[in-house]
Amino acid sequence: MKNRIITAGTLALALSVSAFAGSKGTLTLRDGAEINGTKLAPGEYKVTWEDSGAVTVSQGKDVKVKAQARVVKQKHASESTELVTWQGKLKSVRFAGSKDVIVLSESDQAAN
Repeated sequence: MKNRIITAGTLALALSVSAFAGSKGTLTLRDGAEINGTKLAPGEYKVTWEDSGAVTVSQGKDVKVKAQARVVKQKHASESTELVTWQGKLKSVRFAGSKDVIVLSESDQAAN
């Protein structure tokens, strides 16, 4: 099983994120993805996160999934949006224009 790093220009999973104030962003999935055992259908999602690692993914007013993550602070904002997937599961997201990297908890991923 091989990890894949996908940049904004070559999105096989077709994810686009625009970050606002470093704590929320809009996620557009053209193909499905899995977070914490929850399969997300193609569509647009709102992602919010806190420095504590609490991540919420919602669509409209419906919360689709909550997960624990580790928020890694970079020195500089990312120039592009990147994500790492493994076996169809979203492992991390680096948001363009943000210093935050959201790394989903291995225990959450392994539990499902």
